[in-house]
Amino acid sequence: MSSTKERELKERKAASQRRYYQRNKTREQAKARIRANNKRSQTKLLAGRLEGIQSTSPSSPLCLASEALEHSPPNLLTLSPHPADGSPSPSCFPDAPSSPSILDSPRQSTRGVSPSSTETSNISLVLPATRSISSTSRSVSPSSTQTFSRPSSSEAVEASILGVPDEILIWWPTWSARRRLSSLRRWILDVEWKEGAFDTWNTRLMSEWAGHRYKSPRDVKEWSDGYTQKVGIGRLILQYLGRVMDGQLQGGSGTCELTLQEECRDLSLQIHQLSTPVSSAVAGLEVGLKWMQL
Repeated sequence: MSSTKERELKERKAASQRRYYQRNKTREQAKARIRANNKRSQTKLLAGRLEGIQSTSPSSPLCLASEALEHSPPNLLTLSPHPADGSPSPSCFPDAPSSPSILDSPRQSTRGVSPSSTETSNISLVLPATRSISSTSRSVSPSSTQTFSRPSSSEAVEASILGVPDEILIWWPTWSARRRLSSLRRWILDVEWKEGAFDTWNTRLMSEWAGHRYKSPRDVKEWSDGYTQKVGIGRLILQYLGRVMDGQLQGGSGTCELTLQEECRDLSLQIHQLSTPVSSAVAGLEVGLKWMQL
């Protein structure tokens, strides 16, 4: 009896998967092509780097570094997020804990170029005997499984659609609480530079609604999707702000240094100041969009 139920359950799941694929056939095929192209490019890149490493003399610093990494504990092999020279370097610190993902945000429009946006390049270090961390299940949520490699092409596209900076996706698990907050502050400035100040989102929605309410349903949907995208970005920023204090506190006893209690109070105040306009904008847009659908 139990085997019959299991077989029926498997058949229903298979039928559901087939229906989903038929409805999203074009998108799934595009994703498959992106994954295949990305895998081929990564294989070629890895082969070229390994050939370069094998052709290096045994006494070179690169070979010495690979030997040192080979004899290091596997759970301490990571990349330092902010070394002195600005480029990643091998560093020894424990892996950050992972926790389940908490958000699936809408992905509909691409991110614009802002004055403070920077592109991180050459941040992955490929050496023999180093541990590789799979990034196939990574989410853009702040509580997703950690990874220290540059996002693949498809992941970079998804992150770009949501507007999440690459450095946050890559280095978030290793940053201190203050470093996390400074990066989020820069991200918020980027969003405001592109989309306008958060306190203007709701008034702009209502003013634009007057000119779109009599248009075709398709035009109205395309217009409202832009504001749905803003809601997703705002919620994602709020989630990252909620995970700032999970980072390490760096309180000290020096004359110019804050104690742990003072640093905690200072960071909490900054988080509140940053999250207040974002949460108000998100709540206002959600209420406005629901009202327009009635």
